[in-house]
Amino acid sequence: MKQENTFDYQGIKMYYVTAGSGKPLLLLNGVGMSNFSAKDKVNFLSKKFAVISPDLPGFGKSDMPTGLWDFESYAIYLKAFIQSLNLENLTVVGESFSGPIAIHLANQCPQITRLILINPAGLPLNGPYWKTVFNVLFKKSFNNLIYYRDPEKLLISIGDIISNIFIKNLDFLRLVEIVKNCVSIGINLPQPIQTPSLILSSTRDELFPSADTEKFKTYISSLEIEYLDEYHDWFLFRPELIEQYL
Repeated sequence: MKQENTFDYQGIKMYYVTAGSGKPLLLLNGVGMSNFSAKDKVNFLSKKFAVISPDLPGFGKSDMPTGLWDFESYAIYLKAFIQSLNLENLTVVGESFSGPIAIHLANQCPQITRLILINPAGLPLNGPYWKTVFNVLFKKSFNNLIYYRDPEKLLISIGDIISNIFIKNLDFLRLVEIVKNCVSIGINLPQPIQTPSLILSSTRDELFPSADTEKFKTYISSLEIEYLDEYHDWFLFRPELIEQYL
C-alpha cells in the first residue's frame, strides 16, 4: 500500500512516497519529474522491493533548496534522509539528472550496496546548454510519442515537467540556476566510489550519447554497463525492462 510522507532537514521539506515490502530501494527521478509521473515505476518496483520515492528538493511537492545546490548538496540532504529511515543494504536507482546524485550519495553512505544508473547525467554536455533544453522539451517528446506510442503517459510526463518548472515553482529562474550549476560542476569526487554499479545506457539517447558511458569508469571502480536499444525516457514508458537487472 502506498503511503505519503514528508521529511524535514535544515528547514527544507521533501515529499516522498513509500510502497511495497522487502529489500529497500530508493528511486530518484530525473529533472522536472516527480511522483506524479513516476506512478508506474513505483507500482512495478514495489512488487519486489520496499520502494522509497522522493520528489527531489525543487520539484513536485518538495521545497526549493535554499542555496545554489550542486550534486553533492543533493547527496548531503539525501544522506540525512537515509539515516532518518535507518535504511541498510540499500539499492539506489538514479535516472538521468539524479544519476550523479546517486554516485555522490554512494560515496557518503556505506548503507548503499548497489547503484543502478539509467542514462545518467554528470559528464560535460555535448554542445550548448540551449540545445540540451531543446532536446528535453521537444525532441525527446517527439521520439517518445512515435516510438513508445503511449500518448497518455507522454502527456503525464510533459504535464509533470510544465507543472514542476513553470507552475508550481514560483522561483523558476533559481531552479534553472541550480540545474545549470549541477551540470556545470558535474561529478566532483576525490576518488572513484567502490559501490557495485550498473549503468543502463540507451543507444538512442537524445541527451547523453551512449558512446560516452565508458567515461563513468573514472568515477566508479566497480562498474558494469548494459546497452539498450531505447530512447532516454524508456524507464518512464517501460519500467518492466529493468526487472532483469534488479
